[in-house]
Amino acid sequence: MLDADGIFRGVIAHKDPGVPNWLDPVGRSEGSLGVRYLFPDQVPQPSFRVVPADRIRAELPAETPDVDAAERRRILERRRRSVQLRYGY
Repeated sequence: MLDADGIFRGVIAHKDPGVPNWLDPVGRSEGSLGVRYLFPDQVPQPSFRVVPADRIRAELPAETPDVDAAERRRILERRRRSVQLRYGY
């Protein structure tokens, strides 16, 4: 999901911060991240930074919606179905 300014902001955190685009590292403290673009007008330059967990909300745009437990379940189910369709499960 892109923010209103057209920027994708993802949050990698061990605990669900209640925001869209949360990626769960499943207990890992190191790893790699692939970035994929689909027909961009220009190739964006990704940037990353570490933010303390209690500052995540303050670092995101004010209009960032809350994601409650029920919505998170819907998001994860949608992701699960997408993977199943992609790989033919």
